[in-house]
Amino acid sequence: VLERKVGCETDLTPVVGGFVVEKFVATMYHYLQFAYYKLNDLKNAVPCAASYMLFDPKDEVMKNNVAYYKYHMKQWGLTEEDFLPRSEAVRYYNQTTMQLQMFEFSKQRLASDDEGDVVEFIDEFLDEDE
Repeated sequence: VLERKVGCETDLTPVVGGFVVEKFVATMYHYLQFAYYKLNDLKNAVPCAASYMLFDPKDEVMKNNVAYYKYHMKQWGLTEEDFLPRSEAVRYYNQTTMQLQMFEFSKQRLASDDEGDVVEFIDEFLDEDE
């Protein structure tokens, strides 16, 4: 189950015009940020940019967007709180990060036959009690 959850985003990544949409979830926040910017709704654009940065903190384009917003912060009436990622982005990021960590841990520490050993041990233990 965990393996499927970890691979879900990759499995559901769309192919548009024969090209795979890279960084699918992050890209949605990029488009949302741009749409809000075009509507001159900067109070909503900035959290979308911050949300994108959760998923791809090294992206130079989005770093420049965030720097642009910070430069005009006072002019546009933005606060430091506006530069926090959206709550659903944080929740999704935390959930998927934890699932990936659990999956990696299970691959490294758990053997595929662990259940068999436990069942055998339990059977032996139950036989001793009789």
